[in-house]
Amino acid sequence: MPTTTKQRTTGENVEADKVYARLAAFSPVLNPSLRDTAGTALALGDLHGCEALLVELVGEKDGLYRDENGKPQTAGIPVAEARLEAMDAEFTGLQARAKREGRRCPTEMPPDMAARRVEQEARLGAARDEAAELKKRIAAFKAEEEKEAARRLLPRGPEGTGKLCPTADAPQGRLVLIDGQSVAPDPKTGELVIAEAKSPYHGVRVADYREFVVHPYLLERQRLYREQLEAWRRDHPNDPLPAKPPVPWPPAPKAKQAKAAR
Repeated sequence: MPTTTKQRTTGENVEADKVYARLAAFSPVLNPSLRDTAGTALALGDLHGCEALLVELVGEKDGLYRDENGKPQTAGIPVAEARLEAMDAEFTGLQARAKREGRRCPTEMPPDMAARRVEQEARLGAARDEAAELKKRIAAFKAEEEKEAARRLLPRGPEGTGKLCPTADAPQGRLVLIDGQSVAPDPKTGELVIAEAKSPYHGVRVADYREFVVHPYLLERQRLYREQLEAWRRDHPNDPLPAKPPVPWPPAPKAKQAKAAR
């Protein structure tokens, strides 16, 4: 997983840096040493847990999200931003009041207000850094999922290995996978097609896939294997047989080719 990257600029406000360091030390997102507890490991250990935490920070739409009870809540970062803006507006109001009363206009916040603003600025910085870290973890999880999906897709090439399972539309069972590719009925014709979006054969009728992809692939693989086997037996008579050689995948059948076969 990616390591924590600090996004806020340090050195601009020493007091804010101190508060930020305290907050970061107690944040499992920013402090890897706190990720060993069961709940934290569960939340940060997978894609959905990280996405849920990110939503609580940034919201789903307009800074809002729905909690586990379905009630709308304002996300953490918009809340922190609003509080910071409110403090700035409060100080602007103090300046305006001083002008109206004919007093010297303050250029700096009163100490108590400045301390509250420092605290809120640090909280906002920590929340933004948590969001940045969660986004990195989410990207890493998604990249790993894509790699895993690619490994499952056509693991031995288009050899026609299928899986039948009962489905809502076919309780007696129908083909749901072929060579690791999901299969579904075409909404218009009801014919089975390859539904795997990332497959080079996406949208191809399964019948056409078997005829124009699987069949020539297996023939070519068998031909190359026979050639390899003859040479192997001649040169390595006492060694185990070699694995079947890799064969280029045939292209998806063109529309005219598939139509002519129907």
